[in-house]
Formats: sequence, structure tokens, C-alpha cells
Amino acid sequence: MPCSWHWRAPTSSQAKQTELEIASFNTISRAPYQKDYDAIVDVWIGERTARFALEYERTLKSFKQYEHIRAALEAEEQIGFVLYLTSGMEVLDLLREFRASRKRLAFAGATTFERHLLDTTVTGSDGITARFRDLLQ
Repeated sequence: MPCSWHWRAPTSSQAKQTELEIASFNTISRAPYQKDYDAIVDVWIGERTARFALEYERTLKSFKQYEHIRAALEAEEQIGFVLYLTSGMEVLDLLREFRASRKRLAFAGATTFERHLLDTTVTGSDGITARFRDLLQ
């Protein structure tokens, strides 16, 4: 199924702008997101839309920081799925940090996602691989 959505790994200034918009929403909203995601994305898959949060992990964080992030993700009620993208092999480290999470999470390299978008093969926090499009349905 063709996808007309174009994505590029954000530069730091682009990511900050998107994060700033989400942080601003969280500040004034009566129902804020639990985390200031890098982006909230809506895509058409067939006849319906799917929403997911997008996180671009530029650098790995400490264990304590990931504990805090994991708690925020599990408390999130507005976003059902989070896609983590990395610039390299950090995907494997992220998988270890989130393997106990109950939230629906997927991990992939940013360059692979840029090439394949919704047809990217992602790895879930449970270690199972699938096409991203299939996980969103």
C-alpha cells in the first residue's frame, strides 16, 4: 500500500520545535500527554487513521532516566503506540531498557525508517519483529 508521508530524521532545531509544540500543549491542556514526545503522528492505513508517538533517541540515557520514561509511557492513556528511532545500534540497548514495559513499543533505525516508512521492519519490546504497518492495524 503506498504511503505519501515523508519523514526525515530531525535535526536538533527541528526536533526542538516539535517538542516545544508538544510541551506547550502539555502545559495548557486539561488532558496532557504523560511525556513530551518528539512528535505525535497520524497516518492513513487503508480506510482508517492510526496514531503513534515518535521518539528519536539521539543519545542513550541513564538507567534512572529510563525508569522515569518507562513509568510515563505506562501511565499514558492517549497514545497507544510509541516508535523509537535511533541513528545506529542503540536500538539494541533501548530494547534492553524497555523489555519489561507493558506499553506497545517498537524500535528501528532512523535511516531504515526513512527508506521504508510504514513498511519498516521494527522490533517490539518483546523482541518480536514485524512490519510497522502491521503493528499499527
